[in-house]
Amino acid sequence: MAQAHLDLRATLREMMISRYAEERIGYVQSIVRRLGVPMSKSSPYFERFMAACLRAELEYLTVFFDREGGRMEAAPHPDAIKGKWRKAAEQLREQRAISLGVDITKSKKAGADRLFRAMEERS
Repeated sequence: MAQAHLDLRATLREMMISRYAEERIGYVQSIVRRLGVPMSKSSPYFERFMAACLRAELEYLTVFFDREGGRMEAAPHPDAIKGKWRKAAEQLREQRAISLGVDITKSKKAGADRLFRAMEERS
């Protein structure tokens, strides 16, 4: 698998956006189709989108090789990052717990891990 990734990285680094779009459109469409996103070559954003896809694939390969080589940087746990998303995530957890019949007041006191375990046991 690593050799295939090496070959892909070498190929992608040499590609112009137009060639990338031509050769990788099937791969990209297979991914965005799952998300329900229509993709058309006639869209005025097509080239920009494909350029972003090329950058994303190259970034993925960089991360892949860094991980395989043991060169990953420490990243904060997602729960340590402040933002509006935390409130929305907590509401979703509570809704799911309620729908599964989990007593969230006890779970909150015991910690998030217990809540998740209780939810998984009920699923």
